[in-house]
Amino acid sequence: MNDFSKRCRWLWLFRDEEKEEEEDLPEWWIPSTKKPPSASNIIEASLDKLSKQLNSVKTEKPHYNWHKALKHDLIRFLDSRPNTMIILADKNLGYAIVNTDWYIQSCLSHLNNENNYEECTQIFLAQDEGKKAMDDIFSEVISLLKNYGDFLDPPEFRWIAQIHEWKLMRFYITAKVHKLPVKGRPILPSMTWMTFHLSEWIAAQLNPIALATGTVLKDTTELVNLIQSEEVCKNIPAHSKSIWLITADVEALYPNIDIEKGMNAIKLYLDEIEWELPERRAFLLKGLHLVLTKGYMIFNGLVKRQKNGTAMGSPMAPPYANIFMFIIERQTIKRWKDKTSLQLYKRFIDDIFTVLSATKAEVQQFLLDFNNIDPDIKLTSEISQKEVNFLDVTLNYDKHRAGIQVKVFQKPLNRYLYLPYHSYHPEHNKAGFIKGENIRYVRLSSNPKDCEQIVEQFKFRLQKRGYTLKFINQAIKNVQWNNRTTYFKVKPKSTAIPFIFKIMYNPLIPRDFLRKCLNEFNLTIKDI
Repeated sequence: MNDFSKRCRWLWLFRDEEKEEEEDLPEWWIPSTKKPPSASNIIEASLDKLSKQLNSVKTEKPHYNWHKALKHDLIRFLDSRPNTMIILADKNLGYAIVNTDWYIQSCLSHLNNENNYEECTQIFLAQDEGKKAMDDIFSEVISLLKNYGDFLDPPEFRWIAQIHEWKLMRFYITAKVHKLPVKGRPILPSMTWMTFHLSEWIAAQLNPIALATGTVLKDTTELVNLIQSEEVCKNIPAHSKSIWLITADVEALYPNIDIEKGMNAIKLYLDEIEWELPERRAFLLKGLHLVLTKGYMIFNGLVKRQKNGTAMGSPMAPPYANIFMFIIERQTIKRWKDKTSLQLYKRFIDDIFTVLSATKAEVQQFLLDFNNIDPDIKLTSEISQKEVNFLDVTLNYDKHRAGIQVKVFQKPLNRYLYLPYHSYHPEHNKAGFIKGENIRYVRLSSNPKDCEQIVEQFKFRLQKRGYTLKFINQAIKNVQWNNRTTYFKVKPKSTAIPFIFKIMYNPLIPRDFLRKCLNEFNLTIKDI
């Protein structure tokens, strides 16, 4: 209610200013912390009435997702096993119950890698539990901003210089239960770290130029759109017996990008395309070096600094890795385009898809050449003249149609843990995710029969999560494979600042009552 009232008062204060056709939210907008003056008497009275109405709401009777006995038994079971932990499983496979000793050793197996991490517990925590050390790092960010502030827009400056309660990044792992033996995937949330906003700014600069390289994929939809375009189909020789579909994965790309090599790759690319002013280039590179070298994390009382590899959990990591790979791979790609018929080469960060018209020996040489690009970059690959899986699609080469067909690919271990129907979410959220998933199935299916099959499987899995067939069919009734081309069109995103009453969803509060109160408020002030 306080946020809503504040927004109303700001709108009233600036009511006489000229407005553009659409009130756009600036890219680097930070909400004001100032208190606006009171609005008109009518608006203030209406806000007061709305507040009283909301405070008088009568909550509905709650219902519980879990049976009480199950809930209590489970809590007692977990409480009696102090050496047991419940953690997230990797690949959205639910939860994993693990031994605490295994968890600690799995984390340390990553952090004890002396090539990428160094311990600095005593030095970092020597004064004020690390406060001085964190203040010193933030001072470096501010110093860099002051040196190059004339070449940044004021909103950019303010965004990067935001002050928060900084905390060491907390290292943890998810369980890779799809691997044998089970290992841990390292995770490092960076939102509490003082270089986070700087990293966000760097990511915003690098993302568009990474996509402009021509080899980097934005998403699966872009790939499907591309391989089914007339241009790609025409390039594939009809009835050819030498078309090879190749998928490859770069092993541990992020930790294997040497910082010096990565920095050189970014500088080379920025200079080649003459990206903006030289001073902004210099700021980006110096900021990038700060992000890469000033990453401190804590685990089990130990403080570690990442001294090599891509900054874990940092927003700039994907475009940074994309540009690095483009720089080191481009000569090999060009040579193979000149040497043979490299029909298509696309990469989604560390996942590669290639269509090559060649002999099997040439395919092996192609993969060997890629493995020799950089001593730290190695590929695991799969080749086929018929079918491969890439990202979330299966790609099939049909020599009779002289083209590539696609259908949805789902990993065998997928547990399809969709939002359960009894979850405390609004009905329209549940219907929306079902419709969105069906649109994705249509978009990723060249053949209507493949689409029909995956949709039927989806319905069955949803019913196992508590959804009725009537609810499912109602949600997807307007999604048709015949309209497939329309689902590839990108709708422009509105950046207009919305005037909304924002509240966390609570099933105990009657939504009809909320809507009635807000509608009354709107009718009272709409003509002011």
